[in-house]
Amino acid sequence: MKRLHQTNDIIANRYRIVKVLGEGGSGTTYEAEDLVNYHCVAIKVVFLSEVEDWKVLELLEREAKVLANLTHQRIPKYKDYFYLDSQSDRHFYLVQELVTGKSLGEWIEDGWHPTEAEVKDIAVQILSILTYLQQLNPAVIHRDLKPQNLIRNQAGEIYLVDFGSVQDVYRRTLTRNATFVGTFGYMPPEQLLAKTYLASDLYSLGASLIFLLTRTHPADLPQKRMKIDFRSLVNINSHFADWLEKMLEPAIEDRYHSATEALQVLQRQPKIPAFKGQTQFLATLPQPQGSKIWLRKTPTKLVAKLMPIRWQDKTINAGLLAALSILLGVGFTSIFLEFLAFAGIDLSWFIIILLFGTGLAAFLPVAKLIWCLWGKTTLKIEKDRFCLTMRCWGVSWHRFGKTSDITKIEATSDRDERGKKSLYCLLWHGVKPYKFGSNLTPIEQDWLVGEILDFLELIRFPPQ
Repeated sequence: MKRLHQTNDIIANRYRIVKVLGEGGSGTTYEAEDLVNYHCVAIKVVFLSEVEDWKVLELLEREAKVLANLTHQRIPKYKDYFYLDSQSDRHFYLVQELVTGKSLGEWIEDGWHPTEAEVKDIAVQILSILTYLQQLNPAVIHRDLKPQNLIRNQAGEIYLVDFGSVQDVYRRTLTRNATFVGTFGYMPPEQLLAKTYLASDLYSLGASLIFLLTRTHPADLPQKRMKIDFRSLVNINSHFADWLEKMLEPAIEDRYHSATEALQVLQRQPKIPAFKGQTQFLATLPQPQGSKIWLRKTPTKLVAKLMPIRWQDKTINAGLLAALSILLGVGFTSIFLEFLAFAGIDLSWFIIILLFGTGLAAFLPVAKLIWCLWGKTTLKIEKDRFCLTMRCWGVSWHRFGKTSDITKIEATSDRDERGKKSLYCLLWHGVKPYKFGSNLTPIEQDWLVGEILDFLELIRFPPQ
């Protein structure tokens, strides 16, 4: 591929090209010197000559603006973006802080054999970055996480680079109108359908870690039931192997729901057994930013208060659904009654039945809206007893029992008859399940479950 710039070329009267860092089908990444402050930067140049829809330019700008809002010490800082025209093409330029080091792929090519401890440390560092990205509003999904996009310096610090959506968002493949971004072997099955979720990056991370352990591209590894079969090729701790297995589940619902959950499971301390076979969450993480949970813990008591959500999209949708249900019910009722009256039929029983049906149709969405805006949940767990209380408009529901009878706490989901998925926390009191936390985000649910499990382990296995 012909390079657009050569060494010592000056771009935009500010950046002097030093050398080529990498090349791809859509452009080239250069190391350059900023002639204003003499800092080294990385400049990614994207070629737009093959773009059919020029609205793609707006998408590229929007993606660049997403990068501009990222402030994490392990993500290269955004500097600038601009366009330059040549006689035959137009080019998009993205300028970022230059990170020193080599990609994990280059480290392996150069003969590096990481230990299990080093691979775990890399996993923890990357999960910390992904946790930051997933807690943004809206969440940012990298979609092309692989060893070539993970830079490791001499100190062992990992940086996540090349947010491929900026570069590759316009590539149309496989589906008629959808785009997918990713690298075969590292991207999860759902990305082939142009769908991505928080857990999509977790699959890519798992595949990258397998590459470090086996020194083999994931696409070249054996498979069993459409899943990478790596256990016979590595010699690692069984807990770490089980964790990798779950990261690599082909079905999105079988993976960890978020980076927060994956990190909590990975960092657990295996020195004491988990009760009833449940995974321990002994690592306490910072509360998600903007969380609606009020939590206080002492060595003998945990109190969690789940506050009502603000007037957000899902409550607006619930309100609109309620209003629409009422209007449609009243409208159809009026039309039907007019028809019956015209026919000379006694309407007394019909009126009662139809009004009851209309009220019933509107009740559920209205109740959901009321709960979202005014419902409060309090979970109190002490050494001997627990109490789960739900309050709304002066009405309270209580569920209580012995703490020793709590058999499981989990963040889970189910689907209704229409296939709509709902997420919530579940406290198992013996064989009785108590739902709570349906208004929380998945990240909040994972964090709260981890805190509760950490407290239960503390009171059941106190430090000696």
